Amino acid sequence: WGYSSRVVDLIRHMYNTQ
Repeated sequence: WGYSSRVVDLIRHMYNTQ
C-alpha cells in the first residue's frame, strides 16, 4: 500500500524534525 508507506514516511520526518 503506497498510501500507508507515505504516511509512515511523513510521520518519521516529523519525528526526525522534533
